[in-house]
Amino acid sequence: MKEEPTDIENNQSQPPNIEPLPEGPLVCWYGDDFTGAAAVMEVLTFAGLPSILFLDTPTKEQLALFPELRGIGVASTARAQNPDWMDKHLPLAFSQLSRLGAPIVHYKICTTLDSSPQTGSIGRAIELGAKVFKPTHIPVLVAAPQMRRYQCFGHLFAAANDQVYRLDRHPVMAKHPVTPMTESDVANHIAKQTNNIPIHSCSLENLADPGVPMETISSSEPDVPIAITIDSMDESSETLAGK
Repeated sequence: MKEEPTDIENNQSQPPNIEPLPEGPLVCWYGDDFTGAAAVMEVLTFAGLPSILFLDTPTKEQLALFPELRGIGVASTARAQNPDWMDKHLPLAFSQLSRLGAPIVHYKICTTLDSSPQTGSIGRAIELGAKVFKPTHIPVLVAAPQMRRYQCFGHLFAAANDQVYRLDRHPVMAKHPVTPMTESDVANHIAKQTNNIPIHSCSLENLADPGVPMETISSSEPDVPIAITIDSMDESSETLAGK
């Protein structure tokens, strides 16, 4: 006679209780180039979240055509632009995205951190975004382990063929014609692009220690947000970073 499963076995087969997602847009993003912006749309769509990508911030009339959207993105050329261009274009774009009410707003950058103080400044984008969204903490998650782009103890690594290189020794990125990477420490690299936002790192050890939440890392100045780069090496560290 076949035995019936026990209550414990039944409970183990059930998924954990997960709170339902809120209604409306969940994620808005602004990509600093077209390919990265499209990649976000792809990931969200494959995850079952209907998403769309615009070449400019969408109007109410445009959004009304897609009432079931959960992700709304804008593709830009910010990675190729100077800080003056960012000062002119990003505040308005960020303000318009903020009005959509999504709980997550993402400034999408490349996983090889392409940027400099003069071109595609991530630091300037953080400054401008902080003025609009007024966060206390700004998570900076650059790595993408699925693409063999890793961050470990604050340093960024990327694969080329069958090897993984620290970014400042990468055979391509270290010799980039516009933004050559001479620094693999993500916090140090971004710190050179801003004078207003302190940058810190959240290491794999920090992620693994539940007694040291990100919120305990704070700016020494009141009303000044802090940006925190987050290590990511694999699926488990990605999950911890997402929390």
